Amino acid sequence: MSNAEKQGIVVVSPAAVGKTYLGQKYPKEVLDLGVMNFSTLVKNPESRISESKKNLLHTNPEWPHNYFKAIKEKREEYDIVCVAFLIELLTDAEFAKELRKNKIEYVIVLPKASDIPEIIQRMKDRGNSTEFIDVIEKAYPKIIREFSKPKYNSVFIGTGEYLEHALIRARLLIPNKDQTSIQKAIDFATERHKTQTLNNRPYIAHPLLVYEIVKEIKPNDEELQIAALLHDVVEDTAPTLVGKAMLLAKIETEFGKKVGELVAELTDNAVERKQIGKVAYDSQSCLRMSADALTVRLADRLSHTYNIFGMSFEDTFNNAMVTRQVVDNLVTDRDLDEIQKQLVDRFNEAFDKFPR
Repeated sequence: MSNAEKQGIVVVSPAAVGKTYLGQKYPKEVLDLGVMNFSTLVKNPESRISESKKNLLHTNPEWPHNYFKAIKEKREEYDIVCVAFLIELLTDAEFAKELRKNKIEYVIVLPKASDIPEIIQRMKDRGNSTEFIDVIEKAYPKIIREFSKPKYNSVFIGTGEYLEHALIRARLLIPNKDQTSIQKAIDFATERHKTQTLNNRPYIAHPLLVYEIVKEIKPNDEELQIAALLHDVVEDTAPTLVGKAMLLAKIETEFGKKVGELVAELTDNAVERKQIGKVAYDSQSCLRMSADALTVRLADRLSHTYNIFGMSFEDTFNNAMVTRQVVDNLVTDRDLDEIQKQLVDRFNEAFDKFPR
């Protein structure tokens, strides 16, 4: 099919559902068409950097028509064009009407109303401004209420999921071949942890963060990334020894021997941990586990240092203090590879930011 004949899907979704990540992961198939380059112009290109962004920018007189024009053009280049609701310009219904007027076929992808707190927390975690978060928080219920109506036939994002998961499930996106096992592991972990929460948030948010940390430092090690996604599955979802053994066997069958061995290493012995205490147990287990398992364990401990799961400052700090003691014992008694040193450095940086 030539570019002139190609008409990609336009996916309309609100903030913090993973549009930018999707475009980065599928650069040939997906475009995240942000609005800033269309909605604003720089008043004076020679202005000093110290001037506020508000003083430097003004509304583009061609806005929003230039945006809809770009959407139509980019559909000829990409399979999926991700666009945002223009909540400051149009009401929800007007936005959909504008898309239809421009003869742009679209699908709307939304989180559920019950997951709005999770979305807002994501925005806080990634450093969005308070003003922007306030705008989105006020707009989200109205957007979901309007586009949950049957006439829109919207696709919904599950708890703990992102845009990618919803599009794959709706068969609007074919996952990258090298990501199929990752998606399978995400689905496996999500199903196992579906009834669990961590500080009033879906538990799956935690292994997903550990996975993101491991993926960042070991981008080509799929088995390690899968182990990161599954690292708590046996420990937290199989209460009996027989159940744990059966679940480990299933993981090995589904994801391979190495992943099974890594998850087994990362599964704490609850009896021993209770007998000798958490710090002593974690310190000893870190000394005896394999290098790959230790990398995941350090990513796991680092994730607990970030205050992103709705924990109180006290709980976050207590978690960080446990990691502080474990890390101090580790660097004294074991040689670390460069990746592990990077994780220790990141922990030290995060720990140093805690008020004393």
